[in-house]
Amino acid sequence: MPNEIVQRCDDLVTMSYLAANHHGLVLLPDDIQHPALKRCFTLEEAGRNHLWVLTHPDLRKVERIRILMGFLGKALSVEKRVTYG
Repeated sequence: MPNEIVQRCDDLVTMSYLAANHHGLVLLPDDIQHPALKRCFTLEEAGRNHLWVLTHPDLRKVERIRILMGFLGKALSVEKRVTYG
């Protein structure tokens, strides 16, 4: 049956290899490339979105959580696509 699903996968690299070996179509982000694949179309960039980074109040003072929150804050502050307010 041509409409029967015979492969399922949740790994982008594996999906690219399956598609390259004629096991179907795949929707991939631009940073996943495979030389045997051909881009069929490009999706428009998504509109404005809200990103929340949350943690449980009891964990805010845990060292590894504080380090992660500090890293994310610095990394996102230089990202041109991120706006605050």
